[in-house]
Amino acid sequence: RHGINSRYDVRFMDKPRPTQMTQCKLFFFNLEFCYMYVVRYLALSRCCDRFRVVVPSLPSVLMDFGRGTGDAKILTNVYCHGVLLHDVQMARLYPDSKTFVDMKLKYSEDEVVSKYEELRKQFGDKTPPRDKIQQFVEENFENGDELEEWTPTDFNPKPSLVDRVTDPLLKTWVEQLNQIFLTLSRKVKADVKVNPGLYSLLYVPNGFIVPGGRFRELYYWDTYW
Repeated sequence: RHGINSRYDVRFMDKPRPTQMTQCKLFFFNLEFCYMYVVRYLALSRCCDRFRVVVPSLPSVLMDFGRGTGDAKILTNVYCHGVLLHDVQMARLYPDSKTFVDMKLKYSEDEVVSKYEELRKQFGDKTPPRDKIQQFVEENFENGDELEEWTPTDFNPKPSLVDRVTDPLLKTWVEQLNQIFLTLSRKVKADVKVNPGLYSLLYVPNGFIVPGGRFRELYYWDTYW
């Protein structure tokens, strides 16, 4: 739902007949409302008792994603809190604050944190200069490459909805909108499962739909397929 309409509304949605346009808008509005209702229901129901996020106080952070996730290591000292995260983000090394937390570790979390503590000691346990922080990040992190393209097994290039649309312009828009799913389908690479301690992304075995743009990871809101 992120950024899709803006790409198509001007090009395809300025001339369709009002009745069909109204129906189309109502369809997507109702779909959006249903998503909100389901998510809220799950959040309030007992079926989600095993999922919890507890933030008692900073810098102490406890993130428990339920039973059965013991293999997934949460890198709290790098991506959740700590002086390394604070110093990198406050140094504004990148235009987007999301860039750093999407990066992959070159070494283990303990080793990287220990190395950064040694770097800070060189400056009296204070924040190092910006160029030193930049150098440290380049030496210990790399751009995350944890996802690969994936085609959903149930993808239908021409769903029955298309045949029910009579307006040619609107039909073209629906067909092209449906094709966007192919550009937003991803799967987590096997290396994330083998080396979970190097990634901020948690491994999941099945494919999923991403929002697109700067949002490359899986969000619960976008898992409805």
